[in-house]
Amino acid sequence: MQIIVNGYPRSGTTWLYDLLADAINCPLLGFYEMETGDTPPRGLDRCGDHVVYKSHAAAQDLRVRIDSRVIYIVRDPRDVLISTVAAWRIAGVSRDETSAAKLREGVQQALDWQLGLICCSGYPAVHGRPWDNHVGFWQRYAHGWCRYEDLCEKPGNEVLRLCGVLGLSVRHEDIAAAVADNDIKKRLAEKAPLVRKGQPGEWREVFTAQQKSQADAMWGDTLKRLGYPRGTGNANDSTALRRSA
Repeated sequence: MQIIVNGYPRSGTTWLYDLLADAINCPLLGFYEMETGDTPPRGLDRCGDHVVYKSHAAAQDLRVRIDSRVIYIVRDPRDVLISTVAAWRIAGVSRDETSAAKLREGVQQALDWQLGLICCSGYPAVHGRPWDNHVGFWQRYAHGWCRYEDLCEKPGNEVLRLCGVLGLSVRHEDIAAAVADNDIKKRLAEKAPLVRKGQPGEWREVFTAQQKSQADAMWGDTLKRLGYPRGTGNANDSTALRRSA
């Protein structure tokens, strides 16, 4: 089986890609339909009938084989923007930036980019697609879903559930080993590329009241549908997204 782990950039796509492939013990072949990228293949000596790719492509842009299975990971878009700001050095922000004031400058630019994408296709930003467009299409076409926040809370449970969605029987000890090998804290200590903080809910401390309102105006309905609170909501408002098919 060809498995493609897809997600909007900075949503935990690489983490889930590593977790699934290590739990299944199959090769990781990097970006789907790309010969280059920041994720080189590994585990090529592993035997079996399955391979795992990663992708950030929108559903309408990705050509998949009829026997492919797409697992989509979604993350709160407000945290996605903060991670994007640091990763892309927007407004001069560094990857390790902790100043909320500095992060807010970059967040405003990122919010404006997203608004530009919604209002005018072709506006330069992440892969030419606004976040809710990317998520909305994959909600219809992905074979299975995972919320980044749920993966952070119970990674073993989520990997087990997704393997079930894929129709794969995986040993609990193999999942436990994959989770341990790909632990976020371990990756941070090793200064792994693509890893920043991995902290859900950072937007609560970084976004201004105006930025929270702007995010609500753009994404309010989608946030609610996916179980995320609005900017004025309570931390306990969210409910886990569960999609088994």
